[in-house]
Amino acid sequence: MVSDPPNHPAAPLVSRSIETIDFGHGPVKGMAHVNPDGSPGGWVALSANVHADCHISRNCFVMGNARVFDGSRVDDEAMVLDNAKVHGALIAGDAMVGGVSTVVQARVDGNARVGGRAHIAGGAHVTGDAKVGEDARILGPATIDGRASLGGRAWVSGGRITDNAVVDGSAAIRPGAVIDGDTHCSSGVFDAGPSARRPQLEDEPVVSAKPGPGASSPNGPESPADGGVDSRIA
Repeated sequence: MVSDPPNHPAAPLVSRSIETIDFGHGPVKGMAHVNPDGSPGGWVALSANVHADCHISRNCFVMGNARVFDGSRVDDEAMVLDNAKVHGALIAGDAMVGGVSTVVQARVDGNARVGGRAHIAGGAHVTGDAKVGEDARILGPATIDGRASLGGRAWVSGGRITDNAVVDGSAAIRPGAVIDGDTHCSSGVFDAGPSARRPQLEDEPVVSAKPGPGASSPNGPESPADGGVDSRIA
């Protein structure tokens, strides 16, 4: 049997008794997670799975069929729910990650909401009141903040989406691009440059930058995508 090294205090004992909590959708059974340092962690539903190398802070919840793997941290008052999967990532603040979304080696914090079938990876940071959902993909060190919304089949490999900007449809955002204000991008490729877009190649769709919510356009006001975020975490 391996003993603690000299002068190393024994880890505190953590109660593993099953508790029942009702969040308004019926009673759910779960128990406290034991963090890698032996400290008591947050509440994990019996239907969810959190690996032993992950840290779940005391005020956090992992519910539904959510999975938290690979040394991930769920801090502050964040929640991971539904069928979401978190791999080697940080979920913090009041953020909620749900749906069948996946967060891999990225950060979601602030009051951000991630849902639908979204995939966030590659050092991306989703924060503020931003929403990412539907089939959106973030596969690089992009920052999504402000009240920005990312949905559709949008593809982001870098840059920043901020303010009230909406990126959806088949739009692609590349490193160096800044999509801000009330801009609505639903197609084309945007990257670094004075106009945050480059000339289209023959096989690429035409860039469409539409006015944001409430602004006039030939076809009437545009309705921003809801980001595919589950209504319970909107």
